[in-house]
Amino acid sequence: MVALLGLSAGLGGAVLFAGLYVMGTGVYALIRRRSWLGRSSRGVAAGVLGGGLVLLVVGSAVAAAPDAKPVAQVSAVSSSTPSTSSSPQQTQSAAEKAAADKAAADKAAADKAAADKVAADNAAAEKAAADKAAADKAAADAVAAAKAAADKAAADAAAAAAAVTVSQQNAAQTAAQYLGYTAFSRSGLIKQLEFEGFSTADATYGADSQNADWNAQAAKAAKAYLSYTSFSRSGLIEQLEFEGYTAEQATYGVDQTGL
Repeated sequence: MVALLGLSAGLGGAVLFAGLYVMGTGVYALIRRRSWLGRSSRGVAAGVLGGGLVLLVVGSAVAAAPDAKPVAQVSAVSSSTPSTSSSPQQTQSAAEKAAADKAAADKAAADKAAADKVAADNAAAEKAAADKAAADKAAADAVAAAKAAADKAAADAAAAAAAVTVSQQNAAQTAAQYLGYTAFSRSGLIKQLEFEGFSTADATYGADSQNADWNAQAAKAAKAYLSYTSFSRSGLIEQLEFEGYTAEQATYGVDQTGL
């Protein structure tokens, strides 16, 4: 009893003390049938004894509660206070995770760069192929157009040749013979062919079919005149114009003589 009272303090100690006192009273009353309350029966004594036991239990619980509470509070505080330190294993694990994340990000960036390069190379190859196809088509079109033009020219020439009459052929042959031994202007050659009996149309065809350089013919005529007689510059120009040369052709012919 003394030990229990030594372990108790405060309210818990008072309740324990009361419980012991009541138990003592109950034991005494149970044995002697009387107490400071007067004479009592066994039932009353047993009730008093039971009440004392109850007070002992309650006092023990109350006495033990203050000791448990600080522990619980300390535990709660310690559990609620965040830990500011980490173990070496945790630090190493975090570093390894960061390194792994960086390596994964670097690999993803490298993969994307490689994919972008492949796409760019494919696009460049496709563009080069398209440009080459367009250039080839343009070249083929140019060749086809040139061939078509040549074919048309040949067809036109053949048609023109087929349309030439015998009289026109004769006029052309005669015109070539005249130009072979002397100089003529275009109009002078046409008149000469008409004098030979060719129609104006046939004579014109004969003269034009020679594709003659009429400036050169004027120069040839001017030199021929000067080879057998004398002329002033203006007189020679007038003589060439009289032969049917244009003013420009006559002036060119005289200029070639140095007059």
